[in-house]
Amino acid sequence: YRRVQPEGIYSAVDYEIWPRCMYDILRYVNDGYAPPAIYISENGVATTPETVGKDGHVWDDLRATYYVDHLEQVAKAAAEGVPVRGYFAWTLTDNFEWAYGYTTPFGITHVDFATQQRHIKYSGDVYAMIARQETAPVAKSA
Repeated sequence: YRRVQPEGIYSAVDYEIWPRCMYDILRYVNDGYAPPAIYISENGVATTPETVGKDGHVWDDLRATYYVDHLEQVAKAAAEGVPVRGYFAWTLTDNFEWAYGYTTPFGITHVDFATQQRHIKYSGDVYAMIARQETAPVAKSA
């Protein structure tokens, strides 16, 4: 027995990051069940713990890229008629994950659990920019 991990990008908990899967599952659900509306109620990525820089910023490029790439796939499916009505990031703040404790932050807001001080991360700024557009990112042309 030998564990083989294919090339690709992985989260801090070894889940492969594959944005195309978002499109594929939305098409599968729509084509197989024809729901009147689809809400993506929890989608996000775990990273290694981040630190607040001297400038007060938390740079989490992996998470920011994750949201942009996944929301592009949502936009692609919606442009093809999939009735996506909502998308909710997991999660607003770093939290306690039952399987990993505080070691794998998911939040778009950093929490210092000792002081309870919070800082919006780069991914939070990116997510806010997308939300202010009042639409998901436009899908890249093939």
